[in-house]
Amino acid sequence: MEITIDQFNKLENGMTKEQVFEILEGEGEGAVISESGDVVMYSYDGKSLGANASLMFQGGKLDE
Repeated sequence: MEITIDQFNKLENGMTKEQVFEILEGEGEGAVISESGDVVMYSYDGKSLGANASLMFQGGKLDE
């Protein structure tokens, strides 16, 4: 799944997974790169060449 700069700029610390996935228009297949306890890390490719984003959720909340 790809993420745009506009989508990324709408994300704020403390957002729930549901709020983030609504902005990203879905969770994305294979986006989970790490999971340990209540910490889950997602990775997304950017639409621009070489761009990417890693999003970490702790306790279900975004912690960039």
